[in-house]
Amino acid sequence: MPSFAALADIHVEADTGWDTLADGAEGQTNVVDNTSLAYMTVICFIFLKMNQSGAAVANAAINVYLFRHDQTSLTISDDHTVDTDGSITVKNSPPIVVLSTGSSPGISNDTRANEVERSFIINDPGPWWGLSIENLSGQSLHSANHLAKYIGITY
Repeated sequence: MPSFAALADIHVEADTGWDTLADGAEGQTNVVDNTSLAYMTVICFIFLKMNQSGAAVANAAINVYLFRHDQTSLTISDDHTVDTDGSITVKNSPPIVVLSTGSSPGISNDTRANEVERSFIINDPGPWWGLSIENLSGQSLHSANHLAKYIGITY
């Protein structure tokens, strides 16, 4: 029978990860240490808030990628990821899921029209892993309030 862990954070730094990530830019989370817990599957949740200065392009994409690397040497990694969040140039990290801005993205602070969220499953994330996103929404991300979380599953 599978066993589900408690919901855990994937750290996204307030000023360098996804906050104010420009259209066309890419950013990564901190690395998740999976060496002792050895989750074979994780359920991930992402919540992104768009900038309020204007609406994103309808049905535009925000691509989500998985990156893995060798924490010991930091020389073996997908797309030269590092152990803290920041910018990244995605070339070879495997794509996981595409988030959509929807058909009517909004700009109001008191509606959910300017928010993009999704859950997805990663099988065999590896001993050290994280998420990166490529913002192709036509609008920068908001300056705060982004979340990335996961639930680990053991068998």
